[in-house]
Amino acid sequence: MPGPHRGAIEKPKNSKQSFLRLLHALKPWRKLVIFSVICAILSTVLTIIGPSLLGRVTTYATTSLLETGSIDWAPILRIALMLLFLYFISASASYLEEFLLARIVNDFSKKTRAKLLSKFSRLPISYFDQHQVGDILSYLTNDLSLVANNLQESLNQVIVNLITLIGVLIMMILISPSLSLIVLISVPLSLFAVAKITKRAQKYFKRQQNTLGKLNSVIEESYSGQLIIKTNSHEAESLKDFSAVNDSLYNTSWRAEFLSRMAFPATALFTNLAYVLICVIGGLDALAGRISIGNIQAFIEYVNDFNRPITQIAQIGNIIQQTLAAAERIFDFLDQP
Repeated sequence: MPGPHRGAIEKPKNSKQSFLRLLHALKPWRKLVIFSVICAILSTVLTIIGPSLLGRVTTYATTSLLETGSIDWAPILRIALMLLFLYFISASASYLEEFLLARIVNDFSKKTRAKLLSKFSRLPISYFDQHQVGDILSYLTNDLSLVANNLQESLNQVIVNLITLIGVLIMMILISPSLSLIVLISVPLSLFAVAKITKRAQKYFKRQQNTLGKLNSVIEESYSGQLIIKTNSHEAESLKDFSAVNDSLYNTSWRAEFLSRMAFPATALFTNLAYVLICVIGGLDALAGRISIGNIQAFIEYVNDFNRPITQIAQIGNIIQQTLAAAERIFDFLDQP
């Protein structure tokens, strides 16, 4: 008879250790990973240059219109052609990066699936007596699928958002250090709020994966033991066991999802306050002639670009926690003697 279910509440595993093990598991594809990172950097840097060039277009148009009464289209057309070229190269590099990441993740998933199947065949019978079958199968289905599905998204978004954050910050400082200071004050406040929310969400995501494994065990046992259940009139007790685990999964899942969704409004609160201050102070500087209209346009667009990766990183943090939780379960299973 199978042993007791894996507890829904466990001590949080070592996220750093799981992250390092996941990186080590990706070592056979390190050359492809490095090349995909280069493509991501190239694509992101070229995209970051765009708003600055668009700001020059606005400056050329307004300056020529004020000085001559007409717009000088020659420099504007040159910038437009340059923008088309940069965006084409950026899109091509982004496509190549996505292709490489898809290949890396699918090869990793295939290799890990083979390791799990090989591990199944070497386990002693006593292991299957002490663990639920559904929980064991969840390593090969739920956990591996979660790691494979989230890994590509996480790798792509982490690289792109970090490069965007650094590149946009540099461009903002070059345009206006004083306006950049307003943005930089809001960032630590946003990160502090996100860190608090992510820490609380982590334990619920871990609990969610464990409870999902228990639910699979209950379903598998109920399905395979239908004859015994009906013979002993055990339908009510079986339904009661399922309902208890199902309710536990519901309560854990909605808490995990609720906390993960809280990261976005928490970040938006501080970034929108900074955005209002930048619009007011930047507008006054433009009227005073301390900054050109084109630079104000570019800076406002950079503020939006700066806020976006912060928000996405907040959301990716929860995806990474889910991925590491599932990866920990897989590594723990593979480490079984």
